[in-house]
Amino acid sequence: MGYKVYLHKFENGDSASIPYDELLRILQKYGEVVERGFGLEFISQVGDIADSVSLTGNADTGITGITFDRPISNPRFPEIIYELLGLPNTCFFGPNLEFVHTRSEMNEHYPQGLVEHLPDGPKKIASPADTWPHT
Repeated sequence: MGYKVYLHKFENGDSASIPYDELLRILQKYGEVVERGFGLEFISQVGDIADSVSLTGNADTGITGITFDRPISNPRFPEIIYELLGLPNTCFFGPNLEFVHTRSEMNEHYPQGLVEHLPDGPKKIASPADTWPHT
């Protein structure tokens, strides 16, 4: 049985969109974004990072989130996540909200509805090695 992890953007307590071109500038370093019958998908060119990576949104309105289905242990995966977290107000969510990481100051942006699951808000991380919690 697998699990999913997510990257999502917020502004002023609500979901927000990442401009497609900004996201593409990062993802193109590691692979390509392709249009499939069910929407946009990221195809890694640095080795397997997940069974599938789907993007929520489109090129016109932007991307609100990225879902990594059954991530695979690949040393480049934390680099990709860390670089994506460099986009303002983005958070990386672990399975079942086990962790939420960011590189942004999220006090004004993190949704109140999520605070009950994580009262201290997202943990601000300082390096790619911090993207996954240490066990």
